[in-house]
Amino acid sequence: MPLQSASLVVGSASYSAPTGGTTKTFANTGKVMNNAVEIACFADALTTRDVISSTVKPPVLQADGSYTMARASHKARLPRAVTINGVATMKVETVEVIYSYYPDADTARRANLRNYAAAFALDTDVSNVMDSMSLA
Repeated sequence: MPLQSASLVVGSASYSAPTGGTTKTFANTGKVMNNAVEIACFADALTTRDVISSTVKPPVLQADGSYTMARASHKARLPRAVTINGVATMKVETVEVIYSYYPDADTARRANLRNYAAAFALDTDVSNVMDSMSLA
């Protein structure tokens, strides 16, 4: 089923136990992309519009009968306007989730990969690495 839209709850008080926040609705931008789709929150101003790009790279049959890994990724770009020393500029922060798996991975195996992605996002120790920018 092709990705045409999404509703995501963002801005909750806690990433590990999300409550509150706001539902942002994303819709297809109509941008033509090879093996990808782009959805955006059209409620946001054009210059600060959150955009999500989802791409897929299907597995390829090799000469020896094996397959390359399949790859699916989702990348959110979150722009914001800032003023530095009186000069208006834009900053864009991103978050990306990438799944790579062999085509013989069953539904349970693929679900386990998604569970790991969610666990990384919600784990306090992993989040501390991002907040401190240190592995120590």
